[in-house]
Amino acid sequence: MDEEKMKKEFDQLKKMIGALQAASKKYFSIEEGAAYIGVSKSTLYKHTAGGQIPFYKPGGKLITFSKDDLDKWLLKTRIPSNEELRASI
Repeated sequence: MDEEKMKKEFDQLKKMIGALQAASKKYFSIEEGAAYIGVSKSTLYKHTAGGQIPFYKPGGKLITFSKDDLDKWLLKTRIPSNEELRASI
């Protein structure tokens, strides 16, 4: 296995471990929030800057996310399955 592939897999493992650790918390840092919802920090920052995802700034500094808010945000754009669409006709 080449070094580049090993590094990529190691980075993926770190993200998965971070997401598992974060899942037991109620509030997340930017790093933990990004790992929890499976995006990069820069993507999460873009969502906050665009007002697309709720966040908190205790003391006016660090961005913090509520697990409940992230869960609601993830679930707000549910697309029904073909079976559900057929059943509704």
